[in-house]
Amino acid sequence: MLLAFLVTAIIDNLSVSNSADELKKENAALEKQILAVEELIEENTFVINENKELIEKNEHLNNEVEGLKEPIKYEDFMDSLNALEDFLSYVIKNRNDCPCYMYIGNHQYEWIHKPLAKPYAFRQEKGKIYLAYESPEYYDYEWVIGKYKEGNAPERWSVEDIKYIKNAN
Repeated sequence: MLLAFLVTAIIDNLSVSNSADELKKENAALEKQILAVEELIEENTFVINENKELIEKNEHLNNEVEGLKEPIKYEDFMDSLNALEDFLSYVIKNRNDCPCYMYIGNHQYEWIHKPLAKPYAFRQEKGKIYLAYESPEYYDYEWVIGKYKEGNAPERWSVEDIKYIKNAN
């Protein structure tokens, strides 16, 4: 009986040992599969984020294109030029004293007047007119002019912002 018990215990021990080896192999295989799935998730996350960025850029570009499709009226263009000239004549009393400094919003800008300065490029976007003006410096100015309404007065063009842009020359 003792011999039978020992034989049964040895067979049972071998069976448990074989089962443990099989579980270890299965565990190793599952770990490899998990690593492969994690790598796929990382790659897919990168692609998804890249796609989201491209979608956002595409939406932004589509909005810009829609804004550029708006026709510009000659009267609006001339009114925006006059608004800029009025603004500059108000800010800069004596143009010989330039460079002049002006504030638009919370930003200080330096204006170096060029006697024959003229806009060399313009565009209209979302109801605003952008005028690029020559400058003798390494940058040019892009004036942002939009319509402004104060109280019951009629709507008029007014300087909203100025941006430095790379000199076209």
